[in-house]
Amino acid sequence: MDMQQTSAEVKSSPRYTKFRVIKNLVIISSTFLMLFTAYDGLSMLQSTMNKEHNIGTISQAVVYAGFCISSMLLPKYVIKKLGCRITILIGSISFIPYIAANFYPNFFTMMPSAFLLGVGSSLIWGAQCTYFNESALIYCTLTAREEIKKSNTESAQTSTEAISSIAESNVPSVEDLSVRNSNSKIINDISANNSNYQSAEQLSYKNLNSNYNHFYENSQELISTPEVKAKFKGDTFPEKTDITQKRGSYSINKMNAESNDIGKNLEERSGNEPQNELNSLPTTTGKRVSIIAPNFNSNQREGNATSSRQNRESYYRVPRKSTGYIDALQRFAGLESITARFFGCHGLVFHSAQVWSNLVSYYILQVGNHVNATVNSTCFCGSQFCNSQPDCVGVSASGIDEDLRYLLSGLSVILAVIGVMLVIIFLDPLNTEKEPVKFNFNVLMATFRNCKKIEQLFLIPISLYVGMIQGFYTADFTKSFIGCAWGSSYVGIVTVFYGLACALAATLSGYLVKYIGRIPIFLTAQLVNLGISIFMMLWIPDSDHPAMFFVTAGLCGFVTGVFWAQIPAFYGVLFKKDEEAAFGCYYVCSSMGWLIPFTISDYICTSVKIYILLTVSTLGILGYMVTERIYSKTKNQISLRFG
Repeated sequence: MDMQQTSAEVKSSPRYTKFRVIKNLVIISSTFLMLFTAYDGLSMLQSTMNKEHNIGTISQAVVYAGFCISSMLLPKYVIKKLGCRITILIGSISFIPYIAANFYPNFFTMMPSAFLLGVGSSLIWGAQCTYFNESALIYCTLTAREEIKKSNTESAQTSTEAISSIAESNVPSVEDLSVRNSNSKIINDISANNSNYQSAEQLSYKNLNSNYNHFYENSQELISTPEVKAKFKGDTFPEKTDITQKRGSYSINKMNAESNDIGKNLEERSGNEPQNELNSLPTTTGKRVSIIAPNFNSNQREGNATSSRQNRESYYRVPRKSTGYIDALQRFAGLESITARFFGCHGLVFHSAQVWSNLVSYYILQVGNHVNATVNSTCFCGSQFCNSQPDCVGVSASGIDEDLRYLLSGLSVILAVIGVMLVIIFLDPLNTEKEPVKFNFNVLMATFRNCKKIEQLFLIPISLYVGMIQGFYTADFTKSFIGCAWGSSYVGIVTVFYGLACALAATLSGYLVKYIGRIPIFLTAQLVNLGISIFMMLWIPDSDHPAMFFVTAGLCGFVTGVFWAQIPAFYGVLFKKDEEAAFGCYYVCSSMGWLIPFTISDYICTSVKIYILLTVSTLGILGYMVTERIYSKTKNQISLRFG
């Protein structure tokens, strides 16, 4: 990330306020709520509502095949070319044809619209993640500016008082000092040399724009400078220049005060000539006060030199330590927690769509009362279900009644249209989101190249699992456990608890990251995941004990919500420089995870699918831990850089 790009990104935030940032996030989340309330209820019923010729399950596989292919090729180019807002709008519109195709489900209506939905979904998810990630940066920058303004006001007042006190103190006059140091340069020359020093306010102002680059640029670039390498070796301060060796009068340890952010060594401006006058210090009024260095005796030299060094560091470090910029961002922790909270709150709204959509489908099916209330006692349900008995899902071979189909599909289309209108009317574009980018193969393959990064490779299994567990619930749990043992009309009401657990887990995990970190949250989710997988292997579902359906669905929702919210948030922290390609890579893996359960649903038994889930989740959590270790080392190096 070069300085020009950094400046453009930072300059995009002044027109925003915190309220405006939050408003845009609410609009995006509300759009997702409308779209997925329309889509999720139909999606959960595809294996039962459109089971003739297996159209429903195949269409879901086509959706995620389109998602996978387009995620690898399109999001980065489209987002850079059109911007996040237009990309979200295009993705939102793509939901409508597939939902409307459920009025008359057949291969010619379902399959093309399913592929179009897959392409649009990759765009809307990639743009949503990019929009949230950029919004988190803007929000942090606005917070930092508030802290800087407040800190500068306080530090300027303190500095003025301190400088006035020093200026009025009893120090030797220019004449006295000249007598003792006959070889020293005159005061006016030195003052002229020092006249180019920048004030604390100027440095603070420049630091705000330049620190952005230090925080978010590639860590290897951050720690590659000679100054930083020397710092890692323990050279906290530059070597001292002892004027006594040259003048025979007094010793002063002159700090090599520098502004790393601007990239200029302040000592170079004053020349290498020895000086008897300390650097002139600026005041808040713009005037400069020249401080004359006293003559130190040999017993005072070391102590006074150390004090001089500390004072100079305190003064020239004002832009870095006193502005509150690092404190505001909490050395990445603040940015991480804000990003996690943004994704977590979005997860609350998004997963609540599971609740509303399944409540709607449940009550529509219950009112129609056209589904079988009894279950075939010869069916093997749960982990023993092998899809060899299509009559075991508690619905007629032709699916649901036509009137119910029209009612459910019509209501879903209306909700999707409302979601599109929210984007058109209320969503603000990001200032710098559009970039001049040409359509070429290299841009399209940026996602594939990003997948070859070491951190991304270790995150592939857990990213794959995020899609697999959702696909397993949609394609298999609803059919093998709920539909087989209790009846398809109860899929909606049970899935309400799945959606509630998803929403709560996504939201709470986003807030808990700030207090306990990501690792304990991921490990807790994995322990719950192991427990629920073992339970499903042993459990024989029975409609006489309905509570177990709700508990099992809720625990599945908890695992899904944590991984769904925190994996993209972690991507946002890891890949700041190429976030569009990174999120595209994530959704390639996630969509492949969705695709696998629908593809193998009719060919292997549920028990085998659970074993596959356990294997992938175990590999995923191990890869995640390795990635966290890599990130932790990089973060520690950057912390030293700004220590």
